[in-house]
Amino acid sequence: MRMVAVGTAIALLSHWFCWYLFLVLTYTRSLWGTSSDVMVATPLQAIPMASGYALLSLAFFGWTSLPISIGICISMNKLSSSQTSSVI
Repeated sequence: MRMVAVGTAIALLSHWFCWYLFLVLTYTRSLWGTSSDVMVATPLQAIPMASGYALLSLAFFGWTSLPISIGICISMNKLSSSQTSSVI
């Protein structure tokens, strides 16, 4: 059960972090690039924006990333427990 919780947390945080990274990179790119009329979110403004984008992203892609991350956590747990038992 713990691996399911870890996999769910990884899926939720990875969506948020990817959107936040995208928004911050857009902000830094706008600092180095030419000036335009487009308003770009600052890193502080990007925190709640990334949450909104992540919720929308999870609605469409979360059904794939959630089972994948849970499966990876469960398989890693089985792999580490089998290696530990073979050492002893």
